[in-house]
Amino acid sequence: MADLVLMPQLGISEETAILAEFYVKKGDQVKSGQRLFSLETGKSSFDFESEYDGYVLELLCAEGDELPIK
Repeated sequence: MADLVLMPQLGISEETAILAEFYVKKGDQVKSGQRLFSLETGKSSFDFESEYDGYVLELLCAEGDELPIK
C-alpha cells in the first residue's frame, strides 16, 4: 500500500510553499524520521521528515515548484 506525502500546513496564513530541495530520489528506501525534502515559505524554511518506512515510488513535483498546502 502506498502512502501519499502531502505538503504540510506550516502556518495559519500560508497557502503555498516552494519545494526547495529533495533529499531522496525515486527508488530510495526511507525510514520514519528521515528527511525527505526542504520547503521555503515567505518567512522561513523547513525540513520535512517521513512518517513512514518504505520506498519512494515517485516524485510528483520538481525542486523549485510552488505547491499548494495539503
